[in-house]
Amino acid sequence: MYNKVLTVEYSESNNLKKSYKPDRVPPNIWKASNFISEFHQRKFVEDVFHKISQPYLTSVTDEDLPDINVVNTLASVISSDFIEKHRFNKLKNETVQNRTEVESDIDDGSRKYLANCEKYEYVGSPTVEIVNLTRFDEVLSIKPNITNRTIPASCVLALFYAHTCPFSAMVAPHFNALARTFPSIKMIAINTKKYQIINSQFGIVGVPSLMLFHNGRPVLKFNRQFYTLAQFSKFITHYTGIEADPKMFVASTDFGGPLSGIPKQETDYNLPLSWAVIALWLLNIIINSGSPKCPKCKWPVCNIQCSGLQTQPHSLECVVLAAENRKDRKKYKYELITPLRCILQKKFNPTKWEIISQMEDHVDTRTSNTDIYRDDQELYSLLKKQILDNLSEYSDVTENLFHRICGILDVNGIDVPTGSTELFALYQTFGLIEHSCLPNIKISFNNLQISVKSAKHIPKDENLRTMYTNVLWGTHMRQEHLLSTKYFTCVCPRCKDPTELGTYFSAIRCLQDTCNGYLLPVNPVAMDDHWKCSKCPIAMPSNDVNEIVSAFSFEVEHILEQSNPDVQQVEALLMKLLSVLHPHHYTCFSLKHSLIQLYGRRDGYQYSDLSTDLLNRKIEYCRELMSILRILDETSSRASFYMAVIKYELSSAILETMRRTFMETLNLSLICENGKESKNLLIETVALLKEDKNSDMSLRLISSCKNLFKEIDDLMKGQFFTDY
Repeated sequence: MYNKVLTVEYSESNNLKKSYKPDRVPPNIWKASNFISEFHQRKFVEDVFHKISQPYLTSVTDEDLPDINVVNTLASVISSDFIEKHRFNKLKNETVQNRTEVESDIDDGSRKYLANCEKYEYVGSPTVEIVNLTRFDEVLSIKPNITNRTIPASCVLALFYAHTCPFSAMVAPHFNALARTFPSIKMIAINTKKYQIINSQFGIVGVPSLMLFHNGRPVLKFNRQFYTLAQFSKFITHYTGIEADPKMFVASTDFGGPLSGIPKQETDYNLPLSWAVIALWLLNIIINSGSPKCPKCKWPVCNIQCSGLQTQPHSLECVVLAAENRKDRKKYKYELITPLRCILQKKFNPTKWEIISQMEDHVDTRTSNTDIYRDDQELYSLLKKQILDNLSEYSDVTENLFHRICGILDVNGIDVPTGSTELFALYQTFGLIEHSCLPNIKISFNNLQISVKSAKHIPKDENLRTMYTNVLWGTHMRQEHLLSTKYFTCVCPRCKDPTELGTYFSAIRCLQDTCNGYLLPVNPVAMDDHWKCSKCPIAMPSNDVNEIVSAFSFEVEHILEQSNPDVQQVEALLMKLLSVLHPHHYTCFSLKHSLIQLYGRRDGYQYSDLSTDLLNRKIEYCRELMSILRILDETSSRASFYMAVIKYELSSAILETMRRTFMETLNLSLICENGKESKNLLIETVALLKEDKNSDMSLRLISSCKNLFKEIDDLMKGQFFTDY
C-alpha cells in the first residue's frame, strides 16, 4: 500500500541524486496478482451473476434499470461485438509512437504495410508456443534469399514476458486468444527472466513487450497503452494487412494456458544471497575491523573523540550498556536506545519523566495479539536478558512499563530533520496539537527547537491543526497509518470527500470499457466500504481496490529505488498505470514528479536532446502537479520541497523554451513574458525553501535557483537575482 516518492538533491552543477524515505513494506504482491487474474475471469458471461454481480454491482431497482439491461450491460464487457464496436472505435485515431504509420514499402493499391507475411501452417489448432532460447533462434531463422520486407516471408509475433510478473499475467489470456484470431501468423512467447540475454539483444527494457518479426528480423515493437486482444488485433492488421477473425474473443480457457494468466510465486535466491554478503561485510566492518566504539560501553559511535560521549544522553545510557552480556549479543539493536533513554529519565530526571509518563500510550489497543506488541516484547526480552538483569537498580523496569514507553513513543513521537539525517523526538506542547489533513500551521526546526507558525489566517476559537501523516498519500493510506500508529480515524474535509477535494488522488478507472467514469469510495472514512463508479452501477470492494493499487505501488517502488532510474522504464510504467488509474492518482504523481527531474538531466534526455514534444510534456506535468499540490497543500506546510522542485523544473523548462524561441526568431520581445514567469517561479521557489535553510538539499536548490535566475536575466537583459 505504501509507495516511495522520488525527491532530489540539487548541487550547483544540477546533478540529480535520490533520497528515499521508506514507509512500509507493501502487502503480498502475489495476492494482488491473483486478484488481477480473477478479475479478468469475472468478465465472462458464465461468471457475471456469480462473480461480478455479487459484490461488484450495487443493487439496482427495477425502476432504475430493468434486469435485462443489467444482463446486457454486464455481458457487453466480454462480447465480441462490443470489442469490435467500442474498443476499435476508441483506438482508431491512435498512432504508434515508435514508428510512423506511413512508413513501409508494400502497397496493396489502397495503403502500405510494413511487412508482407506468408501464411503459417499450424499442426493442429493455432496456439501460442512457449519457446526456449534454442527454439527461439530456430523460429526466427533468416532466409538469406529474402532481402527486404516486400518479399513474402514468415511473420512471427513474439511476446517477451516474465513468469513472475503480474502485468505479464494480465496480458497472457489476450495473447493466448491472439493465435486463434490470426491463425496465419506464428505466435511465440519467451521468458526473459530465464533467458536474460534476450533483453539486451532486442532492447527489451520492460515486460510484457510484443514485437513483430519478418523473416526472423524485428520489424516493429507494440507501443500502445492497453495490452488487450483488441489492440493486438488492430496492431497486426494495421501493419500487415491481415484481418482478424471477427468472431474471436478471450475465452475462459485462455486463462489456463499455454501462457499462464496467474503469475508464479518464486523465491529469488540471488537477492537474499546478495544481501547476506552485504550484511556480513557490514557486520565485519562494524564489529571486527576496529571501527570507532565507545571506550566504555563498546557500542559503535561516530568518532571516539566526539564530545557527545561525555555528555547526556549518552553518558547516562553508557553505564547501562556497559553492563551488557556481550557473549549473548549477536547484533546491535539500536531500537533499544530511545526507550532506554526514556527509562533513564525516571531515575535521573524525575521532572522530565513526569512529562513523558503523562503522554498517551494506547496500551489498551496494543494488546498481546497484535504485531506491534510482539515486536515491543522482543525488544524488552532482549533488554532484560542482556542488560537489565545485570543491574539490580533497574529491577523496577517491568514489562508493562516498557510497553507503555514504546506506546508513548509511537503515538507522540515525530521525526526531526537535521540536514544529513533524521532524529526521533517527543515535544510536550506540540503533541497536544490536533491532526488534520488540511493543516493551518507550519513547523520548522532549529537546533532541535521546534517552531510553530500560522500558515493561513486562523479565526478566533479555531484550533491549531497539524498533519501526522503524508500529504502525498491517498485517503486509505493516510487512514491506515493513523489508525495503526495514532489509533484514531481522521474526518477532515479531505478525508470525507471521495474525490479528495476534486483531485481524484486515489481514483481508479471504471471497469466498463464504455464508461469514462471513475471508481470512488462511497464512504472514504470507512476502511472496509466499497467503491462505486461515478457514472455507472459498477462497484468494487475496498479490499480489492487496495490490492490493485498495492501491486502498482510495488512496481513504482521497485523502479524508483534504482540508483539511476531509466527514463523509458519510468515512462512505460506510467503508461500502464494510466490505463487503470486516474491521471492524478498518487502513484502517477510520484512517477511524474520523477520524470520532470529526469527530463533535461539524464544522459540522452539533456535539454539539447529533448524533442519539442518531450519539453512540452515536462511543462505539462509541472503545471499539472502544481495544480494538485495547490489544492492538497494549500498552505505549502507539508510538501513545500516538492512544490519547490516542481517550480524550479518548470522554470528551467521555460528557459529552454525561451532559448529555442530566441534562436528561431532572434526577437527578445517574444520571450519577455515567459522570462517574467520563469523568474517569478524561481523567486517563489526560494521563498518556499528559505524556512528550511538547515537542509542541505534546500541550500543546494537555492544555489541552483540563483544560477538559473542569472541565465534568464542574461537572456532578458534584466535585473540580477536578489539575495535572500
